[in-house]
Amino acid sequence: FKQGFIFYRYGDPKLSGIKKNIWGTAKLQHSFNEANNGQFYSRITGDYTYKKTDLNNINTTEQTDNLLNYNQTSKSSSMSNNSSTTQDANFDYSRRNKYSNFINITSKLNHTNQENNSTSNNNVFRNDTAISSNNVDNYSRSKSNNVNLNVMTSSNGWFNQDNSLNSYSLFLNANYNSNNAFNHTENIFKSYIDTIASNNLIRNYNTNSDNFNGSASFRYNSLRQLLLGIYNFYNINIGLNNSVSFSRNT
Repeated sequence: FKQGFIFYRYGDPKLSGIKKNIWGTAKLQHSFNEANNGQFYSRITGDYTYKKTDLNNINTTEQTDNLLNYNQTSKSSSMSNNSSTTQDANFDYSRRNKYSNFINITSKLNHTNQENNSTSNNNVFRNDTAISSNNVDNYSRSKSNNVNLNVMTSSNGWFNQDNSLNSYSLFLNANYNSNNAFNHTENIFKSYIDTIASNNLIRNYNTNSDNFNGSASFRYNSLRQLLLGIYNFYNINIGLNNSVSFSRNT
């Protein structure tokens, strides 16, 4: 484990084309102990990643069917743009000292943003006369956030002759995520002949959610020493274990 360094890299933001990626990442690592000791240490690591993807697409088609008494031509075109942005961050802190006292804290964060926009139209002709036109517009966007936190600490008091009752482990976990999504659709169909009816369809959807989950677990390993003192009770270990959890969804 190196005492400390900063590392980063990134993609070329000047690239162009149907699909374009812009990204970058950085990592930080630092040790608070100058001595390279695998048993006693205190160190921190973290990294951050950014990525953006844009995808553009354009299509045009034309088809002509030669029927008995006329020609029917269909002309279609579509255009779409999809954009996605993701950010990730990770954090880790660990410390171990004498008597096997240990603490570890980790955290993960994620933010994602997506936006999609597409349009399409289709026009149908009988010979040179327009029969119908159909235009479809779709727009959607979504955002999500995720945060996770874990804490673990433990102490093995059996290695400490001055305080052998101090043997325990504690685990904490918390996770939160939120999502927001919106979708808009327009489907406009126009008919230019009496035998087919025109129709318009417009829809909007909005979805939101928030979720939180938390849990805690505690184990006390020196209950036998606390109750019986120096008596080992046939070398049978007695401990206390308890856990609790909480969840909320909206």
